[in-house]
Amino acid sequence: LLIALGMFILVMVLSRIVSLSSIFAALTLPISTFLLYHGGQYTFSLLGMPQRVVITLFSVFPTVLVVIKHIPNIKRLLKGEEKKIFSKKKS
Repeated sequence: LLIALGMFILVMVLSRIVSLSSIFAALTLPISTFLLYHGGQYTFSLLGMPQRVVITLFSVFPTVLVVIKHIPNIKRLLKGEEKKIFSKKKS
């Protein structure tokens, strides 16, 4: 989660777009979970899959929800119409 938070902050600083930051943070979660999770005290297996894979699959669920929820924002991003925070207002 700390890596996802770091990604959110990095993308926010670079782009100033909250939706883009949220999407990148969500995409970072399963990747960092898979790369960094080495198991804990308890071990289990789901359908013969290692614990690392099971935990990663469970981290994919919120990622998919975030991306689905941001579909309208993604469309605006592709059109270049997504609003930035701290941008100067047109008068």
